[in-house]
Amino acid sequence: MGERTSSVRGRVISAWKHAGRPNWSIEQTLKVCVKVDSEFEEAGHQPAPRFREEVESNNLPYLINWVQGCHFPWLNPR
Repeated sequence: MGERTSSVRGRVISAWKHAGRPNWSIEQTLKVCVKVDSEFEEAGHQPAPRFREEVESNNLPYLINWVQGCHFPWLNPR
């Protein structure tokens, strides 16, 4: 696929492609990021420790900024 699947960003992009490349909003993208991070946590991995910390703190401004900083192709490609 080209994307790293050992990162939250890479797995979110993989999920987006698998879903047929929908036009996800920032909110939907954040939900998928949280789900993917939860899957990493269940497997004992922590590829984005600060992200997980801010999810646990419910720091929505940080989380939205984090999602925007990932430059997902459907939100704000480089």
